[in-house]
Amino acid sequence: MGKLICTVELDKKGGITVKVEDLDQKVTQTVAMNGATIVLQVKKGDSDTTTITQSEKSVIIVCKGQSDTTTLTQDQTSFTVECKGQSATTTTLVQKEESLTLTCKGSSSMSTTEQKADGITHTVKVEGPPKSTSTVEQKAASVKVTCDDFTVDAKKVKVSASQEMSLSSSMGTKIAGAQGLALDGGTKLSASGATVKVSASGQLDLESTGIATLKGSLTNVQGNLVNLG
Repeated sequence: MGKLICTVELDKKGGITVKVEDLDQKVTQTVAMNGATIVLQVKKGDSDTTTITQSEKSVIIVCKGQSDTTTLTQDQTSFTVECKGQSATTTTLVQKEESLTLTCKGSSSMSTTEQKADGITHTVKVEGPPKSTSTVEQKAASVKVTCDDFTVDAKKVKVSASQEMSLSSSMGTKIAGAQGLALDGGTKLSASGATVKVSASGQLDLESTGIATLKGSLTNVQGNLVNLG
């Protein structure tokens, strides 16, 4: 270790600063107290620096490298960890009494997960173009998914409800089965619309074990061979 340069500065307004410099290693250690905060810093060259800033309400620790920076901030109500990289990506963790939030932010997109005592919310945003946002909200009694495009891909999918189930669309709704499609309404099955069409490329059977009624203001029965009775 070479010779060290040690200095102490006293100022009635600025406080006291103690500095130790190692010119051979290019390392500078500094302690500064100004009546409001205490700052401890170790710096090597122009790239690597660690700084601790302490006041009566918070403690901030910053570790800065040539391309990455990590910051820890703790105050009376929260604890925050932030990591920044050279690829314009930032990861932030914020912990409070009532919540825990994790955010990953890139140059054009961001994902956020917020956890509270009553539920979890996960959001993904893309600034675009085009802009889009998807959100999953989970609580004890419900799960809500909001997005532009929702896809489920599995060998088997089973959806059941102990009470009521509703499928609706502001445009068109299509249900298809490559090997077959079965609709079972138990005691009642209804189909309604301004136009209802039932067609088959092969055989079409309409059968009832009870009373069958075909009714219309105008009823048309056609076929190359029509057998009634």
